[in-house]
Amino acid sequence: MSSPASVLPGASPSATSSGAPYRIMVVDDSAVIRGLLIRSLESDAQIEVVASVSDGRMAVNALSRHDVEVVVLDIEMPVMDGLTALPQLIAARPGVKVIIASTLSRRNADISLQALAAGAADYIAKPGATALTTADAFKQELVAKIKALGEAKRKTAGIAQPAKRARPEAARRIPDSRPIALRAASLDPFEVLAIGSSTGGPQALFQLLTLCRARRLPHAGRAGTRRGEDHQAQQGAGGKFLPARRRPDVAQPGAGPRQASAYRRSHRHGA
Repeated sequence: MSSPASVLPGASPSATSSGAPYRIMVVDDSAVIRGLLIRSLESDAQIEVVASVSDGRMAVNALSRHDVEVVVLDIEMPVMDGLTALPQLIAARPGVKVIIASTLSRRNADISLQALAAGAADYIAKPGATALTTADAFKQELVAKIKALGEAKRKTAGIAQPAKRARPEAARRIPDSRPIALRAASLDPFEVLAIGSSTGGPQALFQLLTLCRARRLPHAGRAGTRRGEDHQAQQGAGGKFLPARRRPDVAQPGAGPRQASAYRRSHRHGA
């Protein structure tokens, strides 16, 4: 089991050697979770955990001694928590990729947004220590995120990628040569807009949402239409706000045609 601050045996001194694995640092205050994460990550030949620490301050200090490419960072830790350490990690080693791996990411979306705003490249919801032993989907997703971020970082720096193991013929996928056909754009109003993003995409998505908020883009769809109708009704009533459910031009719940007609006449004559 890893000590609170440790360098794993056999760690190579630099990531610049040809075909070297991606160099990872695990930051978590639980020795059990650090051990489980290390074993899961190093089961992939393209990943090497070169440092394992128990709090944010140790992580910042470790960057001065180790050539780390990707940091797997917990949020709730003693001495220095993950959100406090995050900008210091990026300042200590510009270009390092940080993945937030915390149970808080599932319970509180604000934590994830704060982390992205502070410079995190991605985030992942971490199961508890008990569930982590059998959380194969989490392990596979974390490995995929690390490899995608490590590959992008090395491409930018012009560093060779880790050697890939040849897959059996049966496991190789045949590329689909058919052209991708996109659905024609629609101008119909909508109520919900869903945007999906892959590894590294949450940072771009965060910037997009920040831009939308800064420009105060109007709401689309039925909700936006209803707001516009309410605004017009307010202007037509001399500044007195009449919500849709009380306006004479909107059928009221449970009212038949005769009641609705009487309701409209009473409002038309100021009753």
